[in-house]
Amino acid sequence: MLGILTMNMSQKLISALITLQATPERAVRRTTKCALWERAKEYNLLEAFEVCGEPCGTFVEEGFKAVNPKITFTLTKCPEWGDEYCEFLYEFKK
Repeated sequence: MLGILTMNMSQKLISALITLQATPERAVRRTTKCALWERAKEYNLLEAFEVCGEPCGTFVEEGFKAVNPKITFTLTKCPEWGDEYCEFLYEFKK
């Protein structure tokens, strides 16, 4: 599972990704700098569009489902919700 979590797509959009917990069944990762969030702030789009939450979460979740439908993704923290960073929970269902 952890090999999947290091896909190139995340490295292109996220420059500061930290793994907080990693087991064969579960991984928790934190992003402290996201290009999508930074561009939305730069162009004053935060009031007009939801950047995190649904758009980012759906993009990541569907990407993992395409690779392995047994992987679930939950966005647990998000700057749009008032958090200082994004935090993701990945779980592998048997």
